[in-house]
Amino acid sequence: MRLSRWVAGAAAFVVLAAPAAAQAAQNSFTVENVRTQAQRTAVARTGAAIVAVDHGHVTVTASRSDLRKLRRAGFKVRSTARAADFPATDAAYHNYNEMAAETLAVANAYPGLVTRFSLGTSYEGRQLWAVKISDNPGVDEDEPEVLFTANQHAREHLTTEMALYQLGELTSKYAT
Repeated sequence: MRLSRWVAGAAAFVVLAAPAAAQAAQNSFTVENVRTQAQRTAVARTGAAIVAVDHGHVTVTASRSDLRKLRRAGFKVRSTARAADFPATDAAYHNYNEMAAETLAVANAYPGLVTRFSLGTSYEGRQLWAVKISDNPGVDEDEPEVLFTANQHAREHLTTEMALYQLGELTSKYAT
């Protein structure tokens, strides 16, 4: 079966805006007693990026100057630094390292069908991984193409899962 040249792309999975996952975790904070839209707006005005809203608090990524502004505005802030990329509630999703390992494993399992390569690096310094699925993955053929992209935005975990699912569908079911 002849497959289109570009079928699935797995781009960089950016967890939080920081140079690396460990650094991102160090820049993640919980701002407590944030219950109203006005309070969330006040948090956002400090420059901190709200990444999650929960009952009574928000999770933010913030620089040192953002933290000073939050504290001056009367907010109680605590660090949420942790070893994992995601909060425990999101642990079932593939993080960046798991996505990179999965795309490499698929490329190694189907070398006649899949090539994996970097498109460059992200702002955070992570490789932007892509995969090409084709009956001739090493050849640039003049035939119709399809491009699937994922992971354009941080914390949109489902895009990674859908790209990996599509990668699995187009390799395991169509391998020659």
